[in-house]
Amino acid sequence: MRFEAAIKTHLQTRVVITMFAAGLALTGLALNATVDAAAAGPVVSVPSTVLGQVEGNAGATDVVVTASLSQPAATDVTVHYATVNGTATAADLDYTPTTGTLTFPPGTTTQTLSVAVNGDTKLEDYQRFTVKLSTPVGATMGHAAQIVEIRNDELPKLSFAAASVVEGTAAHFIPKLAQAYHLPLSLTAQSANRTAIAPGDYTTTSAPVTFAAGVKIGTAVDVPTIADGIAEPKETFALTVSGTGVAASLTKLATIAASTGAATCNTGQAAPAQYEKVVVFSFENRSWTDVGGPGFTSMPYAHSLATACSYFTSWTEADTHQNSATQYVSQGQGDTNHTVLNDCPPSATCQSTADNIFRQARTAGKAAINYVEGATAPCSASGSAAKHIPALYYRGADDSANCTAQVRPYSEFDPAHLPSFAFVTPTLCNDGHDCVNATVDLWMQQNIAPVIASADYQAG
Repeated sequence: MRFEAAIKTHLQTRVVITMFAAGLALTGLALNATVDAAAAGPVVSVPSTVLGQVEGNAGATDVVVTASLSQPAATDVTVHYATVNGTATAADLDYTPTTGTLTFPPGTTTQTLSVAVNGDTKLEDYQRFTVKLSTPVGATMGHAAQIVEIRNDELPKLSFAAASVVEGTAAHFIPKLAQAYHLPLSLTAQSANRTAIAPGDYTTTSAPVTFAAGVKIGTAVDVPTIADGIAEPKETFALTVSGTGVAASLTKLATIAASTGAATCNTGQAAPAQYEKVVVFSFENRSWTDVGGPGFTSMPYAHSLATACSYFTSWTEADTHQNSATQYVSQGQGDTNHTVLNDCPPSATCQSTADNIFRQARTAGKAAINYVEGATAPCSASGSAAKHIPALYYRGADDSANCTAQVRPYSEFDPAHLPSFAFVTPTLCNDGHDCVNATVDLWMQQNIAPVIASADYQAG
């Protein structure tokens, strides 16, 4: 019995050894690596990542650094630690300098240490100091230093540069924070007139400006400027960035360089024997001093047209004693043979049956249209004033039957597809009847310049 038992024990032992040997053959490399690491002993380290801590306004907040062993040790492991100044310094009371020794008892792999970060209300950028390990006993040194970042929680100051551009290019602003901030920020950038006036000189802009937490460069803002072809001195407009989360709003100027302008008229080509298209824009109540004479101040675009284009030095009014409707109707027919003797609305007793330029063009197979700003329907004075719409008063021959075709909303006016004759009636504001020079001049610039730039005009 003893012999059999011994044989069985021996056989079992052989089986175990054989299985172990087979396993060793399959996993020998991993087993050897484990054995080598164990033989080398534990490695003590702190994380390589930056450890952030919001500063606070008063008192002290402990920031906790965790040191770790790569594996448990059979005996105590010790390692020394100490804080090291960076942009944060102990002398400036940014944090409390700390030194000491960490002990890892057998079987443990982590230990922590604390450093007090001091709160204050000073406006400072993010600051850093380092916790550094040294002189390990019972372990080798791994990553030895962790950076601690003290993050500002005081409202930061805005900072960005003024811009300088030439006409037709965008003014580029890059809002920045003078100090990083621990939270994301959402602000607004808003343009405003100075000597440059929107929309004639630049495009009014309102845009969001965002900063990610801890990032000092915000969303860029581009403000387009307008190449208007006018000779003018340098002009400026402002951009203000504001919102909650910053110490104060900030305004900077953009300067549009002086422009020598461009010829608004005269393509350099010889005048044709007969013009194929004519466009009349009708304005009123302005003197030559306002428009083209010396000392003009508030109508630069009108002045550029008056000085670069042809103009009349003398003319004859239809009747100097009559009101607008008389003047407008007489322009379109070349005489005063009508019953429009005051600003009466078009009617059987306030009309003209005489020949007129609209009828003449129509008879010749050409399109003639009186465009009315503000009107939303044909043959209508809505949005404007009948006394400034001559085609409404023409009622002879087939004039009335063609009112729908020849009195149209100004929204249909297209410089790329002009009729043979166009008479443009602006609103009472934009034609100068009710509004100031700057308003009229801006409207002129926005509406006449596209005609001068059109293919038809440039072709002569």
